[in-house]
Amino acid sequence: MNSLAMRVRGHSLAVKPSTAIGCAYHVEARNDRRMLVVDCEGCTGDSDLSGARCYEGTLRALCGVGPVEGILLSGYVETEYKGVALDALRGVRALAATLERMAGRDPLGNLDERARREKGRRCQACKSHPATIAGRLRERLEKDLDSFTASLLQHPTVVPPSNPMAECAGCAAETGEDLGVVAREFERLRGQLMYSAFGVVPRGDV
Repeated sequence: MNSLAMRVRGHSLAVKPSTAIGCAYHVEARNDRRMLVVDCEGCTGDSDLSGARCYEGTLRALCGVGPVEGILLSGYVETEYKGVALDALRGVRALAATLERMAGRDPLGNLDERARREKGRRCQACKSHPATIAGRLRERLEKDLDSFTASLLQHPTVVPPSNPMAECAGCAAETGEDLGVVAREFERLRGQLMYSAFGVVPRGDV
């Protein structure tokens, strides 16, 4: 099966998905550098991005702050990520933002209030609704890159429902274009990882 894995210091970032977590974190200046410091004391896992819980918690923290120049996992042992490793996580964060914008698109945005009430329930229940597709992809992206890759491959095209409304064809086409943007962003991220000298490399092909 086609897949992608990130490896940092010889460890895969694509491991078994974890449940949603939120790590305590703050931003501070260290040696004139703005650092994201993730509090790992008391965590049952390793302070290492090779673990699914650590990857998910650190990515969520990174999405919650502005620009930083490094990430410090602060536990009994402090582990710093910068350079290529930081760039890789920034790329994942940017991809998550793209998916969030995609999820926020309203397929019925051009309709008046009455028409929206009449069609809204069917629209929200549609399996091809942008919020459904983008939400699933973002959840996979935040947990495990192999799972994200597999989910992305499941959406080469977006098919309107069997009993479509007038708006469905246009929505499906626009969602397909959005997925094309996501795929291209992900391919650029894979290229960045592939040529990294820091040991962050993909496995397989998309």
